[in-house]
Amino acid sequence: MKITLTNTSLHLRPRLSGWVAGCMLATAAIGPLGCNSEDPPASMAQVRDNVQPEVQTSAVVDEVGGKSQAPELLNAEVILNAHVQASGGTKAIAAFERVYLEGSLEVLRQNIKGTARQWWRDGKFYGEQELLGIGTSKAGFDGKVVWASDPILGMRMLDGKERELYLRSGSLSLCHEWKQHFVRAETLGETEIDGHKLIEVRLESPMGQKVILGFDVSSNILFSTKFTQVGPTGETEVLALSEDYRAVEGVMFPHKTTLRVGGLMEIVQKVTKIEVNGTFEGVDFGQPGGREVVAADPTKQPANTDG
Repeated sequence: MKITLTNTSLHLRPRLSGWVAGCMLATAAIGPLGCNSEDPPASMAQVRDNVQPEVQTSAVVDEVGGKSQAPELLNAEVILNAHVQASGGTKAIAAFERVYLEGSLEVLRQNIKGTARQWWRDGKFYGEQELLGIGTSKAGFDGKVVWASDPILGMRMLDGKERELYLRSGSLSLCHEWKQHFVRAETLGETEIDGHKLIEVRLESPMGQKVILGFDVSSNILFSTKFTQVGPTGETEVLALSEDYRAVEGVMFPHKTTLRVGGLMEIVQKVTKIEVNGTFEGVDFGQPGGREVVAADPTKQPANTDG
């Protein structure tokens, strides 16, 4: 993927490397989204009409008068399942055994360009990006170890919330596999972002991390994702907006994602190439050798003993 930015101050550059790498993986986590072009999905209103009452959440009740103050909300799992069907269905998603992506990045109003690529196979993943003036960042999961490497922090084995974030980023379809990564799903209600009327579902991970997904009420397509980017430099709130859906082997993928990072910057990533079930030559999901691996927590890293 490629990038274009302007005037990134020196003190922001170390954090930028981690932000871009982490955010790209996090949005890739949402995987294939959109509707099956051959079988357009029902709107959220039609889904609501076809749902049995017992799978809907209770209406909000006035504590004094006992009257409903809002229409009943769809059960969160119903919304997530409707999105899976809108994506092309479980059968189409299951046919994806290997996926390769590349594209372009642009960090607006900054002065950085770069490229990025990502490989996925059976839950394992490997991604790399190169930012001009910063260097190459990599991350992967080989089935056991989640690792990341960047020019600022070096090679790290990830644990805790950061590991959890990267693991769900390795999901090809988070809505389809949400029970593997979250312990709770709750419908929040309707909202509007950038002119899109959405219904939001909040997912909570075993470690308490929350991800809020916003689905377009007219198409069931996922438009917005709110999450907290975690890492050694702290936590940053991110809003990801997914657009430009195109069919790939019967499944719809967003080809443009805009990341609004902590109110500090806006990153636009565009997918320019997707290969499904191709042959991966020379791709190693394990951590590269030849360098000392340090703990993800900076306080646990070995002290510098150089004079």
